[in-house]
Amino acid sequence: MSLYQFHKYALKSKESTLNRLKGSNQKALLVVLKADEKTSIPFLQKILQAIKMDWNEDILVLEITPEEQIKLSDIWNNHEIQHILSFGVAPKKLGLNFKISPYELIDFQSRKMVFTHNLSFLENPKNIAYKKTLWNTLKSLFLNAS
Repeated sequence: MSLYQFHKYALKSKESTLNRLKGSNQKALLVVLKADEKTSIPFLQKILQAIKMDWNEDILVLEITPEEQIKLSDIWNNHEIQHILSFGVAPKKLGLNFKISPYELIDFQSRKMVFTHNLSFLENPKNIAYKKTLWNTLKSLFLNAS
């Protein structure tokens, strides 16, 4: 019996990951979301507008399928990334080996990260408390810094 138990994921190649990024990244923000959440994009756009981010100009977007894992470092080694918002994608799926609580602001390698529930969960009116928690975290990160 082994002391360690690891789940095996097929890592996407660096080029494959970089080629799938969308957006202009004017404000060095990477948004990671599940690939099956396309119907929640308008909700995400409202979240971004509230923190004064433009979907087309200010961010990079990466959609992840449930089967894949990437190395986040492949992205930040090739694009300036200061902030990462991950909606429903766990740190391990991004090549980060740590466990955190949702909505907790993490400072890692000079980058601020927030991992949340997926967009469809947040969009559900029954989950208003989570949406408020996210809003408070985003305000402290993007709006109270001036």
